Amino acid sequence: MIEDPASGYLAVGATAAVLLVISLFNRWLLILVFLFLAIVGNQLQVDLNLRIDDQSVAPLDIAFAIGALAAGLRMASGRAPDRTQTIWLGFTIVGFIAFLRGMSSYGFEVAATSYRYWFYFSAGTLFVLSFPWQPLHVDRLARLWLGIATVLLILIMILWTAPDLSPLSEDLAMQQVRYAYENQRVVGASVAFLIGQAGMIGLAAWLAVRPVPLIRASGPIFLIVMVLLYHRSVWVAIALGMGVLMLLHRRALYRLSVPIGLGAILLAGALMLGHGLGKDLLAEQIDSAIDEALDQNSTLTWRLEGWQVLLSRAIGEGPVVWVFGSGFGVSYERQLGYSTVTVSPHNLYVELFVNAGLLGVGLLLWFQVRTVRLLYVSANAENPDLLDRRSAIAMMATLMIFSIPYSPSLEQSVWLGALAAMASATLEARKSETAVAARFA
Repeated sequence: MIEDPASGYLAVGATAAVLLVISLFNRWLLILVFLFLAIVGNQLQVDLNLRIDDQSVAPLDIAFAIGALAAGLRMASGRAPDRTQTIWLGFTIVGFIAFLRGMSSYGFEVAATSYRYWFYFSAGTLFVLSFPWQPLHVDRLARLWLGIATVLLILIMILWTAPDLSPLSEDLAMQQVRYAYENQRVVGASVAFLIGQAGMIGLAAWLAVRPVPLIRASGPIFLIVMVLLYHRSVWVAIALGMGVLMLLHRRALYRLSVPIGLGAILLAGALMLGHGLGKDLLAEQIDSAIDEALDQNSTLTWRLEGWQVLLSRAIGEGPVVWVFGSGFGVSYERQLGYSTVTVSPHNLYVELFVNAGLLGVGLLLWFQVRTVRLLYVSANAENPDLLDRRSAIAMMATLMIFSIPYSPSLEQSVWLGALAAMASATLEARKSETAVAARFA
């Protein structure tokens, strides 16, 4: 705790000012701050708040506010925003208006608590989007992701041997563990999803033009760890993303025979090691995961029933709510059987519709679909980088699919902005080539 408030706030202000100045010209420092705070503070539930006298200062608030301000200054001082940036600006403005509506209806504190995630997500994406992203920059982000995933993989190995250290241990202690696979979940779904994304990057390395042996070897390892974390929604998202990856690289699928074989060998080795240590890592957990899915009270049923209740309630409010939403701060309370549920709906699109209506959902889908389309029209262009445009489409598809059972964690705003900016840069390059050709025609 900082006991001198004046010096504490001065230090925070000076650090924020320096970070803002750097972020006007360089993307990476603030991106690293975003990732650290989102993963360590938000996902691993480490308290990073600063306590100045009797006040608590949230670094997440400061970092993403700097991101929003830096993005605004960059866009205002440069050329006019392109269409991709304009769509996201519109989405950000619609979200802020929904916050103002919620504040007038439910009060500032309630609306702000509900809106905070969306402010972070919008600001993080906007900041990343304010920079031009060439495939080289996306390649660097992919390597950074692999490094983060490696650190998390080591942490997961430790937590599997000492589950009491898991950030989820208190939650598991408070509820009755009914299924064996739940004991394997030492980290949340968002961390498992990040690990799965790293596995996809490693898999894409087998399809890239330039060989990256170490990254290629890491792909099967990350995917196996992701599977053994038993977050089934993550399984589905990554599996469908891999399906998109294979479909777009169907002429080079023979290259995946090696990683598939390597993955099978590593999985068999892990199972044999676990058996030798007296621990079943697969059979019992798989059986319990299937049993839970077939249960009348499964998490899938819980999600579907909850979505139906929230959507029916919002639609019943009339056309104004359909279009503009109820505003941030609206209650998610719903009766499911004998239980009253108050948590978020675990669906990015349903949550956005309830709060910001069809306008918010439409802008988000427009942004996502436009990104995929722009990447696809240039997917056959020669690209020697680690994560080419076809692989980028698979990453985007994976993120869109994961948004159905969950609201993606804040670090995913970096990928969303980077992939969209990469797609937009592709369009701008094509326009420049056309203009040059027309000039000399």
